[in-house]
Amino acid sequence: PQARRYRTLLGQQVREEGVNFAGHYTLASVGCGTGCSTTAIIDARCGTAYFPNELDGWTSIVGDYEIPEGEDIRTFRAESRLLKAIGRPTIGKPNEERHGPSGIYFYQWINNRLRTVKFIPVGSYPDVDPPSSNH
Repeated sequence: PQARRYRTLLGQQVREEGVNFAGHYTLASVGCGTGCSTTAIIDARCGTAYFPNELDGWTSIVGDYEIPEGEDIRTFRAESRLLKAIGRPTIGKPNEERHGPSGIYFYQWINNRLRTVKFIPVGSYPDVDPPSSNH
């Protein structure tokens, strides 16, 4: 469903970027609000789009941490399975809009899934957002 919803934007990024991640994938992001994005990892061989939970609803809002000059929120290379992401991953149920602690997350793309390799806390949101009181 997400691939269909974002088909035009993802297709455009695939054409413009080409293979840019893990040997034969294109990492493509779509904005979902202020400081929020959803990222797809698209297999150039078969066209399958993966939407890792870790990057669905990702927020780049971390507080008082300043990203070093020349760095981006996401850093990755065509020949590497490593992805560095600065921000806060979404946690909990999709409608809760809760995020994990702010920091620098390192993930490795293995068997069509992201695996956390390392986490470095940064910014002024060191804790997980509490569950909402709306039931």
